[in-house]
Amino acid sequence: MSHSSSESFIDKFSQANGRTIAMISYFSIIGWVIALLMHGKNPSHLSAYHLRQTLGLLLTWVLLSFIPLIGWLLALPVLILWAYGLYYAFNERMLPIPILGDFYQQSFNSLIR
Repeated sequence: MSHSSSESFIDKFSQANGRTIAMISYFSIIGWVIALLMHGKNPSHLSAYHLRQTLGLLLTWVLLSFIPLIGWLLALPVLILWAYGLYYAFNERMLPIPILGDFYQQSFNSLIR
């Protein structure tokens, strides 16, 4: 791989738009970390909003996974909330996911801008 092609990849990586970054954040913790790095290179209100939503969903999922049975059952609605968030990101909407979205925005607002 030549030096110029790697620069091209880095340039494309750092020029991703807010919608792309927002959508990537919903694909696992690895996707979230990649989206966070991309957001650092090209910040937008849309990507910051969805990074906060996704961080909240990931933490909620992890906490619920430690509670046998009841937590596992409650983790299923988190998948539905995840789908809402991904849908909103795809449509470039900054709507909080039902029930917990406003809490996530308030809680992580100082963390991700």
